Amino acid sequence: MIDLIITPEFQNACRLGLVEIGDINIEPSGKKLSDQIEEFRRRRMRFFGEKKVADVPGVVDARTMFRKLGVDPNKVRPCSEVFLRHLLRGEPPPKVSNLVDLCNYCSAEAATPVCAYDIENVSLPIALRPGRQDENFEAIRRGIIEVEGRPILADADGPFGGPFVDSARTMITEKTRQALLVWYAPVNYDGGALMADLRTLAGRLELHSIGQANAFRCIPE
Repeated sequence: MIDLIITPEFQNACRLGLVEIGDINIEPSGKKLSDQIEEFRRRRMRFFGEKKVADVPGVVDARTMFRKLGVDPNKVRPCSEVFLRHLLRGEPPPKVSNLVDLCNYCSAEAATPVCAYDIENVSLPIALRPGRQDENFEAIRRGIIEVEGRPILADADGPFGGPFVDSARTMITEKTRQALLVWYAPVNYDGGALMADLRTLAGRLELHSIGQANAFRCIPE
């Protein structure tokens, strides 16, 4: 299993679920996945369309997790909440690729960030840690962002993502063949429940012919 640690600053803030994915086939989402996401969007609109995003189960927990990670969720929102806001406004979900679309779907469904990284562009080991002074990275479609004090995943080459935005360096592309999926959950989320979520996601990977889940892990176990 990929070597990833949570540094002491964040060990009481969150729990991580990891899935190593191989034999990946990146392409536009097929009709079956698109229909599944659209049906989810309709359900969320039906039940929560006229309510505040904070009324959706899980959003408050994700915001509490962000505060424990040292981030004001009113200024830097969890990526799951950003995606969910689009859905509740009645906007069609953005289409990127089958793997990214599936992660966004699972993220909105759980109301907590689910992110995927091209592991072939990562230098192991990896740590979830606070960003350091003058650290930054090129974010997908957002240019260079400063990450001092923010929760970031970092390898030997520096930060490459986090529960609020991901980097261009490790983004999923049509060349991706191996990926690491990181599910950011509140620290009080049961490890057994998180493992069940990971296995559900693995089943969706197979159902939609995206890739093969080769290993699972929760941190802390």
